[in-house]
Amino acid sequence: MGELAGQAHLGRSRNEQAVTALRLWIRAAIDRLRAATARAVHALVDQGLAGADAVMPGFTHTRAAEPITFGHFAAAHAWGLVRDFDRLADARRRVDVLPLGSGALAGTALALDREALARDLGFAAVSPNALDAVMDRDFAAEFAFACAQLQTHLSRLAEDLIWLSSPEFGFFALPEAFTTGSSLMPQKKNPDSLELVRGKAARAQADVLRLLSIMKSLPAGYQKDLQEDKEAVFDVADTAAASLSVVRGVVAGLVLDRDAMRRAAAREETMAAGLAVALATDGVPFRRAHGLVGGLVAQARRAGASLRETARRALEGGHPRVAARLEALFDPEQAVRTRSATGGTDPDAVRASLRLAAERVRPSS
Repeated sequence: MGELAGQAHLGRSRNEQAVTALRLWIRAAIDRLRAATARAVHALVDQGLAGADAVMPGFTHTRAAEPITFGHFAAAHAWGLVRDFDRLADARRRVDVLPLGSGALAGTALALDREALARDLGFAAVSPNALDAVMDRDFAAEFAFACAQLQTHLSRLAEDLIWLSSPEFGFFALPEAFTTGSSLMPQKKNPDSLELVRGKAARAQADVLRLLSIMKSLPAGYQKDLQEDKEAVFDVADTAAASLSVVRGVVAGLVLDRDAMRRAAAREETMAAGLAVALATDGVPFRRAHGLVGGLVAQARRAGASLRETARRALEGGHPRVAARLEALFDPEQAVRTRSATGGTDPDAVRASLRLAAERVRPSS
């Protein structure tokens, strides 16, 4: 075996072998992350379908804006993860290129069948340039970005779950297994696991910058700096995988408080936009209707009065059709049903959106 073993390295370089191993690892990591992302999407879909008609306030600028449904909220976060599922698949296509046969940088003088090697290792293509093949880490940076974007979406979902489950809102309760108590205050139920998911977004984003910084000034050819690629790649993959597991568990264990959500959604001022649209469909130019309703909101605030009754008194003379509809316009359940266009918060539109999200993350996708 001595003489034969001495030939084992013929036609091979550490440079090409190292990058091949990294591509194999990332390819497998992407498959695991896509499967975990799909599971998180399905957890959101299941909860969203269960709460497709549960009204709650939607927010802009962290202020209550208009009534939506919990299903609409769940679908919004699900679709961010669907894009991550797709983005990882896009990154996988760039990873799925075989560098073997590139040698150190110039290719090999042996008559290697690189296409057969690619088939044996399950790669979709072979690298077209040996020098590029050994120095390319674009695929690693792209993978890290896909993970960081995924982590960013998980962080945003974690933030929403943290503050909307707080006693000040109480829209849903977090599962006990993902919360901790306080070392001092016995009443506390802290969302520590979600806070860690939120905090790790910065870590994932830093891994992307770390890879780009390694790559930015390297001359053509393999350089030892590229040895530093592994830590960032392994770290960002591990971070995203752990966070997906936490978020899926939290979402699956949420217990909705429909009464608390409805009370918050029924605040009269969140119906102001719907009232302005009703006036516009009654023939009032929208900008004028917007100003009119804004004036009614200000008047009701100054008087400490009901916006509904303030609007009734103001509209009965000039806009009797709108005045006659005020009970419906100020009912959050009826308000969400008027948003029935594709992508809207109407329960039927929400169910369609959620089912489409689930379809998009099937294993064959």
